[in-house]
Amino acid sequence: MTVTLGRLGIVGLVFASLAGVACGPGMVTPDGSTDAGISTDAAPDTSPPSDASDAGVNVFKPCTGDSDCPRGASCNVIGFPRPICLPSCTVSNERAVCGANGACVVIQGSAGFCVPACSRGADCDAYGGACGGVRQDSRTGDVVTGCFPSCVTTATPTRPACTMGMCHAYLGLCTDMAVDTSRGDNGAPCTANDQCRGICETEFDMDPNTGAQVPSGFVGGLCYSQGYYQRPGTSGFAQSNCPAGSVVVPSSTAATTGDLGNCYKSCMTDNDCRAGYQCRTGAANTTGVCLPGCSATRACPANYNCVTQTVQGTSISRCYPNTDGGVPGDSGTDAAADTGTTVNDAGPDTGTGSDAGSTDAGDAGPG
Repeated sequence: MTVTLGRLGIVGLVFASLAGVACGPGMVTPDGSTDAGISTDAAPDTSPPSDASDAGVNVFKPCTGDSDCPRGASCNVIGFPRPICLPSCTVSNERAVCGANGACVVIQGSAGFCVPACSRGADCDAYGGACGGVRQDSRTGDVVTGCFPSCVTTATPTRPACTMGMCHAYLGLCTDMAVDTSRGDNGAPCTANDQCRGICETEFDMDPNTGAQVPSGFVGGLCYSQGYYQRPGTSGFAQSNCPAGSVVVPSSTAATTGDLGNCYKSCMTDNDCRAGYQCRTGAANTTGVCLPGCSATRACPANYNCVTQTVQGTSISRCYPNTDGGVPGDSGTDAAADTGTTVNDAGPDTGTGSDAGSTDAGDAGPG
C-alpha cells in the first residue's frame, strides 16, 4: 500500500473525537500535497516492546467501558464499531505501550493513543476501520500506518456494524451525535471545517516553509469526508460507506480495498459540479466524481485562470485566482494583464508591463 501524506482532515476530527481534545489539520489529501498538520516523530521509540504488549495482552482488547481496560488505556465506546481498549502513548514509548502490532497517533503536543497497525486495508476490516497514515517517521521518512474508524450503517460479511450508537457517515464514527444538516454537504463551498458536515479543503494552503498562503486549486473551498476505498465497478466510482450523493476515490494509485479514501460529490456530467470543478469519469454514462479541473470546454469562473501543471508526472489543469488580472497567486498590481503561467508570481510589481513568465518583462523589479 502506498500512502500519500497531506491533511489530517477528517482523520484529525475522528481521533480528536476519540481522545476528547481539539485537533487541527493533518492526513490524506486529494492532490498529494504535504502539509505541516501531519506530525513528524520528534524522538521515535527504539526500545523493544514489552512482553505483554508484543503478545497483544490487554492491547486493543474488546471492552464495554474503561474498567475493562488496563491502567493508561480507555475504551473507545465512541469510534470503532466494536469498542476496543486504546492505550495512551507518546512516540517515545510507542513500542513499549502499543506493541509490535500498534501505532501511536499523536493528537496534541506529544501525547496520543495507540491504534492497531496495518499495512493494507484488509488488516482493519475486523475493527470496522480503514488503513491510513498517522504520521511520518523522522528517521526513515516512511509513513506510519494505522486503522482509523470507518463505520458502515449495515454489517457486511467482512465489516461489523456499530454495537454502540449509530454510524455518522461523514465522520466514520459510531456515535450518538447526529449529522448537522445545517452544515454544507460534500461538494459545498467552505472556508473552515465548521461549515461542513465532514471536513473543508480550503482554497488556500499555508506553505510550511515560508508561511505564505498559496492557492490549492479548490475554488471556493470544498466540503468532503473520508471512507474506506472500494474499486470502481462497471457503473463507475463506488459509494462505499460515503454519504448518499458521494463516491470514494483512492488516496494513491496503489490503494487497495479498505484503505482510507476521500468521499467527494458524485456526478454524471460537468453540469453536476460547481464552477472550477469537472466530473471525472472512467467511462461514458458512468458515475463520476467532482474534482478541481478546467479545460478549453470547461472555463474557470470569473477572475480565475486555468493553469496546467505537472504533478508527479501527471498533467493537471486547475483554476487559480487571478489577483491582479493575470498570473494566479500574483500579489502585484500590474495595470496590464499578466500573460505568464507561473503560479505564485511573488511580486511586488513596480511597473506596468505584462508578465512574460516568472519575471515581469516591462517592470523595474521582479514580478
